[in-house]
Amino acid sequence: MQLALSAFSGLLGGSAAAVPVVGGAGALAVPTFLAGAPASGLAAAAGIPASLTSLFAPVGSAASVLSGTTTVLSAMRNVAAGEDKAAEVETKALDDRAQGAQRRRQMSREAIDLIGGNDVAAAAAGIDLGYGQAADARSRVLDDVLMESQIDRQQEDARTMNYRRMSRRARSSGRLQGFLGLAEGGLGLAERYG
Repeated sequence: MQLALSAFSGLLGGSAAAVPVVGGAGALAVPTFLAGAPASGLAAAAGIPASLTSLFAPVGSAASVLSGTTTVLSAMRNVAAGEDKAAEVETKALDDRAQGAQRRRQMSREAIDLIGGNDVAAAAAGIDLGYGQAADARSRVLDDVLMESQIDRQQEDARTMNYRRMSRRARSSGRLQGFLGLAEGGLGLAERYG
C-alpha cells in the first residue's frame, strides 16, 4: 500500500509524507498536497496550477449573464403569449360581430319575404293592403323583426364586453407572469451574489 501511494505521489510530482495509521503498525505514505493545508484545494488535488484556476473565474460571471438573459427571454415569452391570447380573443369578437350582422340581415330578408307573401295572398283575395288585416299583419312582422334584431344586438354587445374582459385578462396575466419571472430571476441573482 505504501508503495502504491508513493508511486501515486511520484506521478503527481509531489513528495510523500508519512501519516500514522490508527490501530496499526507503521505509517502510510500520503502525498503532501493531500496531507498539507486545505488552501491548496481541489485545484491542487487535481493537479491544476493556480494560474489556470484564475482563467475559469469568468465562467461564473458568464453563467450569471446567461441566467439573466434566460430570465429576460422567459419574461418576454410570457408577455408575448399573453398578447397572442388577447389577439385571439379579439379576433373571436370581430368574428362574432360579423356573424351578428349577417344574422340581422337574414332576419330582414325573411321579414321582407314574409311581408311580400302576405301582401300577395291578401291582394289575391281582394283585400286592400292599406288598412285592415293586411296592414296589421305587416306591422306585426316588422315589430317582431325589430324586436328580434334588438335582442340579438344586445346579446352580441354582452358577448363583446365579455371578449374585451377576456382580452384584458390575457394581457394582464402575461405581463404579471413576465414580471414575476423577472423578480424571481433577480432574487436568484441577489442570493447568489449577496
